[in-house]
Amino acid sequence: MTALANRRVNVDIICPLCRFEPETIMHLFANCSRVQPLWNDVNCQVPNEHDDFAAWFSMWLTLGENGLVMKCIAICWSIWKGRNDLVWNSKTWDPASIMFEVANMVLDWQGDADLEANNNVHVSSLNSLPVVDPGIMSIYVDATVYNADAEAYYGVFVMDSSREFVAAKNGLIRCLNNAHLAEALAVKKALSWVKELGFAKILIFSDCKNVCRLLNGSSQDLSYAGCVIRECRALKRHFELVSIQYVSRSVNRFAHALARATRS
Repeated sequence: MTALANRRVNVDIICPLCRFEPETIMHLFANCSRVQPLWNDVNCQVPNEHDDFAAWFSMWLTLGENGLVMKCIAICWSIWKGRNDLVWNSKTWDPASIMFEVANMVLDWQGDADLEANNNVHVSSLNSLPVVDPGIMSIYVDATVYNADAEAYYGVFVMDSSREFVAAKNGLIRCLNNAHLAEALAVKKALSWVKELGFAKILIFSDCKNVCRLLNGSSQDLSYAGCVIRECRALKRHFELVSIQYVSRSVNRFAHALARATRS
């Protein structure tokens, strides 16, 4: 806010968290009494009011070990989100919720890093993908549910028969914290989207065995997910060739990473 005030924009420059000091970058992310507790268990020297925050942050990004870097980024991002929720949505600043979000964010990023390392990426990863006939598009689909935040996201990753990237899509879905429903909705999103793109021959790959089984069968599911499954079956009629196949999470890593990345 002080930067806007310096440009002669009529804004309130007082920190919205503590309501005592001007809201500078240094104050908001490090010196404010409401954010200082977030840095208590971080094994690094937090900058003081005489330091340059950008220089301090850049130093840890380049010199810090991965776990520390992840935590510093997660804290700053969570502070910024919490501050904006307070200013724009009148949401109460809750340090416990902020710390919980930081912990979850670090776990998510560590999980993605471990997945990438375990898959040995690039050439070896591409060799593990299913082989498809020419003219058929491979559609990788996944959903991620964050029960603590009541949020879910989907990712769709499209490749051609030569394993070349064609398109990708992700977004928010409403699934009542139901993972089964989220996976079904992700497949529906994928079918609707690739129909709009004009693809005639497709293979849908999902790492949810239950959804694959239901989509390939005729049994009835009376849950909310069952309604979505019926809509997916109706969408299948618009394609010249369509098949739903199960793949492991490691093979479906592109859509999985895309779904998780949607949150941030």
